[in-house]
Amino acid sequence: MDKLNIERDWYEKLSGSQITQLGNGKWQTYIPIEGKVTDLGRQRITVIKRQDLYPKMERLLNMHKMGKLRVSRKELNHTVAEMILNMQIDFRGKETFGHRDKAWITRTVNQLGVVSDIVRTDEQIARKPFKEWGYSDYDAFRLAVANVKSQRGVGVSISRTKRMFGFLGQVESFARVKYNMNNEFRVCDYRSEKYIQQSGFLRVDSKARRIKLKKLMHTWTIPMMAEFFNQQCTYEEFPLWHMILYTFANTGLRNAELFGLKYSDIKRGNNSTDFIQVNGQCDRARGWVAHTKSEAGDNRPVPIGRGLYKKLTNWIEQLKNNPLIHNPDEILFPHAMGNTNFGIQTCRYYSAPTRLRLFRKFMTGKFAMPEYMAFHFFRSWIATQWKAHEIWNEYDIGVYMGHEDLNVTKGSYIALTNTILDKIDIQDFKDNELF
Repeated sequence: MDKLNIERDWYEKLSGSQITQLGNGKWQTYIPIEGKVTDLGRQRITVIKRQDLYPKMERLLNMHKMGKLRVSRKELNHTVAEMILNMQIDFRGKETFGHRDKAWITRTVNQLGVVSDIVRTDEQIARKPFKEWGYSDYDAFRLAVANVKSQRGVGVSISRTKRMFGFLGQVESFARVKYNMNNEFRVCDYRSEKYIQQSGFLRVDSKARRIKLKKLMHTWTIPMMAEFFNQQCTYEEFPLWHMILYTFANTGLRNAELFGLKYSDIKRGNNSTDFIQVNGQCDRARGWVAHTKSEAGDNRPVPIGRGLYKKLTNWIEQLKNNPLIHNPDEILFPHAMGNTNFGIQTCRYYSAPTRLRLFRKFMTGKFAMPEYMAFHFFRSWIATQWKAHEIWNEYDIGVYMGHEDLNVTKGSYIALTNTILDKIDIQDFKDNELF
């Protein structure tokens, strides 16, 4: 059988899940097995390469054809609210089976409840079976998201709208598995529609973002960055987040790359040029993977100044000498929470929601960020400083930032303004003596 036929039969005959790529780069799909107790009644297939899935899928299809495999399926016309209720029951069941991240389960269950509440505000989609949803129904959901926010006095947030559609996509994927839904029009198709792409509800307008970035560059001069670290986010009061944001502002690493750093990634250069070796990144499951967003970003050295090198080495020594911290993975910026044994905290990698929630704590008052600006501000800021003061050329900047296309570096990250810049000592800037 060819791949298309295998996938079609996988969905139609076995009620199989979509083929998805996990945070660690592996590919996975699964089917519901009748009578199976463990893993919520699912038989999973997980492989490194996508093409390796198909022989395993075909084997299970043949077993089903011979009567050796029975899948559980229910032909029910559930509404979204009913579907979400079943999902919440499944998620809470994971706690029973000892899922390692109960906080994540709680957040997911709560967010699914928000989606359910949004759907109930529109009569058209509240009573309609999810398997019958089409373009107009997804559009009604988008409007319902906007209406709920406007009633609360909150403006339309692209990030929130995308998040709600992300959860709706999870519901749809769950529906395919558990209820054998074969809908011709899916949420991903709706989001790719030209009208939606141009409407601004699911995508940040690149020109508007660039204008905001340029305005920030007018304000965030080198002295203001120094003020931020000396007054707003001091090492004495917030040592962990001072080190995190200070490293961001001096390297331009992606947030997942920086939170995936280990002790051994801080290198002393042979010619007095110190650097950080980017060997991987953390994923959303608080794990570590040996790749970055692009091939150009994999295993790349990023130069750092002597001042940052000293700060990081001192930071590492403090972590090593802290008897209350158990850090077997030698995580550079650990999230010190989780298993506590006799007062010893086991360090873990950060997850995306935790990072952003804590980040907003420091970006207040005169240092507040406009919507859609978070860690990437620091990434754009250092790229702009490198170019404006001729610290590095455009090619080097693109390499250090891990970009495969230099047009991305120039078009999206370097935000030069017509401000008259004060002359600086380039070596002092490289050695982190200006902020």
